[in-house]
Amino acid sequence: MANGGVPNANFTTTSLSGIEPPPKFLEKPGLTPLAWNEWKQLYDTYAEAIGTEEFTLKRQTAILLNSLGMEGQRRYHKLPELQTYPVDTNDFTKAILKLQKEFKIKQNILTERFKFRKCSQLQEQTITEYIATLRDLASLCEFNDPDDAIPDQFI
Repeated sequence: MANGGVPNANFTTTSLSGIEPPPKFLEKPGLTPLAWNEWKQLYDTYAEAIGTEEFTLKRQTAILLNSLGMEGQRRYHKLPELQTYPVDTNDFTKAILKLQKEFKIKQNILTERFKFRKCSQLQEQTITEYIATLRDLASLCEFNDPDDAIPDQFI
């Protein structure tokens, strides 16, 4: 520690092996900047790049939880244990399963609907391309009828 044992107030997350970690999943309360599946892909790439398979399961779990950010960790620690796990499930896999249950459905729907509502036609995009983009986005939103939501984007 710098300054005679006082933690450095300007501390920032450093990378392991010089490889940048993914963005924090949920640093502050509110919506996550990325859908769970997107963030998990970034995390998996990072974990592979730094060689977490060589780490203990306890360390793998700590790296995962650290990558969540402050609010993500707070919410994780308040999650109840799942009722059932597959046989021989380790603590790291249990953490992943708990996080998926918490964030995959709820956050994905909210995030995907937000993306759908914010989507506007690009200047170089034809109407056909724009409708195709809206259909792709609507398919992830769990609307009762995605085809009913698409015309609303034109209003």
